[in-house]
Amino acid sequence: MKELILYAISVMWTPGPVNTVILNTGIRQGARKVIPFVVGVSTAMSALIILYGLLGKTIELYVESITFYTSIIGSIYMIYLAYKLLKSNINLDESNSFELKFKQGFFMQLFNPKGTLCALPIATIYLPKMHTTWVSIFFIGILIGIIGGTGVFVIYALTGSVFKQIIKESKAFVIINWIMALILIYLSITLIYDHIIKVVF
Repeated sequence: MKELILYAISVMWTPGPVNTVILNTGIRQGARKVIPFVVGVSTAMSALIILYGLLGKTIELYVESITFYTSIIGSIYMIYLAYKLLKSNINLDESNSFELKFKQGFFMQLFNPKGTLCALPIATIYLPKMHTTWVSIFFIGILIGIIGGTGVFVIYALTGSVFKQIIKESKAFVIINWIMALILIYLSITLIYDHIIKVVF
């Protein structure tokens, strides 16, 4: 169990497209505004682990296909979020800010190949070693979702919120939005290259 949790933490807490969005939202709107998005991310992660855990070893036959299609959807969604960041109004009273909700967090994580690549080893390596039942798979999935979501919130949302208190100029927020949007575009390009172009060609 300890190895499983350490593995999940090492994947979920490291930088990636979802955590980039959480950091950006924390900077622009504060930690409280990002909570629904983080809950959505955690719920999707739990759902992936439970689904793949129940399917077990059978899922290994479809790893490439799953990664291929989630990469297509995930990269399109990242480009969409980058566009929304670039087009969002910078208003220090937050009234016109682009706000992320539960469903955006849920679907972004669901179609984030990093989420899939985290859940698959848990389902095919760690859970079989633990001789889990379907009930324990359910609880392990929820536990990892909670641990992952809590860590991501503390590391990225609260860090962003601290920066929000320091940065008072709207021009700085424009620059941050552009940087975060470019990071998302870069990550979507690497997804397309690593999981689509390499597979097709």
